[in-house]
Amino acid sequence: HRGGNGRPRLLNEKEKRPIGQCIRRNNEITVNEIKEKLSTTYHSLVSATTIHRHLHECGYRNILPKSTHMLMSNDKN
Repeated sequence: HRGGNGRPRLLNEKEKRPIGQCIRRNNEITVNEIKEKLSTTYHSLVSATTIHRHLHECGYRNILPKSTHMLMSNDKN
């Protein structure tokens, strides 16, 4: 199978690196916030789906924090 078949990827290596850095700095950042940061920094219009696909390929998953109940005064003892 020869390379070069199909549509080329929109994100290059220069634009992929900051996506991972954003996640490592703030793991609660949303895909839309990363999209805005990329558009202002690199002036590239990348969809949220493209960023989500890249994060999935890098092993990042959308995991919500485990919910806990509020502590009452009798729980503290």
